[in-house]
Amino acid sequence: MIETTHISPQRFPGIDQLDLEAVSLYQALRERYHVQIAQLREALEPVLLSDADARLLKARPRSASIQATITSFDRAGRPVEHTISRVRGDSGQYYIEVGDGRSASRVQLRQPQLEVSLE
Repeated sequence: MIETTHISPQRFPGIDQLDLEAVSLYQALRERYHVQIAQLREALEPVLLSDADARLLKARPRSASIQATITSFDRAGRPVEHTISRVRGDSGQYYIEVGDGRSASRVQLRQPQLEVSLE
């Protein structure tokens, strides 16, 4: 999976120093910056891989991939982060679990041996 996340270092000082392999971005936002993600907008689309992305995903250039574009918002409606994720079209899986307001909702974009989860 290739993932690019844009987040304001002015609003979240030190965010670029966090080890996001040890803690999830949303957990860090909640615990360190006291920001709760209240809304997510997400779009899925098929895209052809560039040469560079194909090399990273070990795929053929211009082969199909699934791209997820996500923008999250805090409780005041302010944008928090904007993320673009790409997985190979021949082996990726998209998983959505929506809560009823009392339980957490989850969105996952999976690639064999890789998994990204937004909670």
